[in-house]
Amino acid sequence: MMSKLTSKEREARISELKEIIANGSKDFKAYDELLNFYMELKDADSYFSLQKTIIPVFSAIADDLASATVFTLLANASKDDAKRLEFDKKALLLEPKNVSLLKNVGLSHFFLADNENAEKYLKEVIDLEPDDKESQEILMQLTSTK
Repeated sequence: MMSKLTSKEREARISELKEIIANGSKDFKAYDELLNFYMELKDADSYFSLQKTIIPVFSAIADDLASATVFTLLANASKDDAKRLEFDKKALLLEPKNVSLLKNVGLSHFFLADNENAEKYLKEVIDLEPDDKESQEILMQLTSTK
């Protein structure tokens, strides 16, 4: 449906969805549709413009939505390593074998100097994706400091 809309129609629909959400609606279809618009955006200006709008919206109801995509979106938008870890862990609960999420959680632990948990998650990444060079390098760094 969304890809068939003209740019003008898409902008109008996004405005409608923002209004529905701003009025406190718990209509999860509106949130889902807005998220789909966001995920389809190709140009950086539109992506970051919409991100500024929807991050606070999704933050407010992320637990109700229980969507790994929403938690990942919030994690990626967060400037705080501890908050990023919190969102990535919530996403990981929904998709426990997702290599990207495992890696994100491992890296967040690494950046927070929680080497034990970083090692645990990065080992899981290597088990599922043996050729992941970044995880291998960080694991070697962690094990060499023991």
